[in-house]
Amino acid sequence: MRKGWHSISGMILGCLLLVVSVALAQEQPGNPDYSWLNGKWKGRSLSNAPFEMELRVMNDNEVKGSGVLQDRQASGRLRPVAASIAGVVKGTKVTLDVDYGGTDKYKLRFSYVDGKLRLKRKNDEVDYDKVP
Repeated sequence: MRKGWHSISGMILGCLLLVVSVALAQEQPGNPDYSWLNGKWKGRSLSNAPFEMELRVMNDNEVKGSGVLQDRQASGRLRPVAASIAGVVKGTKVTLDVDYGGTDKYKLRFSYVDGKLRLKRKNDEVDYDKVP
């Protein structure tokens, strides 16, 4: 009887540890102060191609999302290129790592100005608008 109790208690302890570790690994809500960043944004990439991204703030100030770049081909047709996005938001500054797969990775630094995300490029800046 004692041996059976030990195996049952061991299984219960294992299940509890699994439940606790899964609960801790789940994403926590983002800081409500950064809720303005959640949603779809539309603008132009560093190469001036149309770029739309969907962002979500979680775990206080972490940013996760995805994007689609409309890459212009030699034929003039646009080809959608998917991107994964990760980054952080601090105050009105947003830094995003945009990964198109392979070696195509870019770090974009935005400022939140007048309800828009402003991306500074080499010779100019471009605003990303929130898509309703």
